[in-house]
Amino acid sequence: WYAWSIYFPKDYINVYPTNGYMKKHSDGRAQSRLFTIILFGNTERTIEDGGLLNIWDRGGKKYSVIPDIKNVVIINHMSNYEVEHEVTNNNGDTRYSFYNIIESEFIKEYCYKNENFPIINFVFEK
Repeated sequence: WYAWSIYFPKDYINVYPTNGYMKKHSDGRAQSRLFTIILFGNTERTIEDGGLLNIWDRGGKKYSVIPDIKNVVIINHMSNYEVEHEVTNNNGDTRYSFYNIIESEFIKEYCYKNENFPIINFVFEK
């Protein structure tokens, strides 16, 4: 793939210059990984700008996300399906994405420190 990744413990920044992309892949089984949360740092992106995040569900259906600051992606890793994804060729200005991996130890620590804080589950569907 043609992009830069900057690694901080469990936090990542991907930088895709013009013509940057990432081939279709899955992240491999990481037993402790629960979710990946992806944020985008660009505004006013369009389909024509490219750099789309394509994600395939277990049935092979592709979903495309425009990498714009208004969009947030949460990938659920708590199943036996390895989510395949790619970033298409970036035709526009440099594309930025930020992602964080949420692992089971983080949730245990969070719940321990916030045992009296209510936990609310949200499910978003189209």
